[in-house]
Amino acid sequence: MSAPRGIDHLVLPVCDLDAARATYSGLGFTCTPEAFHPFGTKNFLVQLQGAFLEVLAVHDRGLYPPQGPEDFSFPRFNDGFLARLGEGFSMLVMDSRDPGADRASFLDAGLKVHAPFSFGRDAVLPDGSSARVGFDLTFVSDPGLPDCGFFTCRQQHTPELFWKPDYQRHANTAHSVRSVVLAG
Repeated sequence: MSAPRGIDHLVLPVCDLDAARATYSGLGFTCTPEAFHPFGTKNFLVQLQGAFLEVLAVHDRGLYPPQGPEDFSFPRFNDGFLARLGEGFSMLVMDSRDPGADRASFLDAGLKVHAPFSFGRDAVLPDGSSARVGFDLTFVSDPGLPDCGFFTCRQQHTPELFWKPDYQRHANTAHSVRSVVLAG
């Protein structure tokens, strides 16, 4: 496999996004405005330096795209995670510079690799304006960890459209994700 990858973000599905926002804000985190995915989920982010927490909820199951045999369904995976396990840490997302190379590396490692997936959404900036941000995702599955999803994420937009210092300042002084431990 290729060189170690950095952590892009952690996906944390919740049942009630507003209640989660109140909890995270109460813990001293600055939360981004709510954003909507075109495939039926919504989120807010806790941006740190170089990584972020994606706090995610179901918005509209009617927007879930059809799922073919090679597809990975991000909304269905997280909806199922909530139904089986409740709120928690569902997905580890590593950064990417080249989705094609990610795919080849994962195939070489013998992992189940799903069809490439790209999407865009609007992001609300600190000044209230919005910008279009986009992402290229490469999903893999590990049968040994059926309740933890993995994918790489390449941001299509310039970093200035996504990473905002106003969203990275937290009253609790949190500034980074140093490591992630998975326990089964």
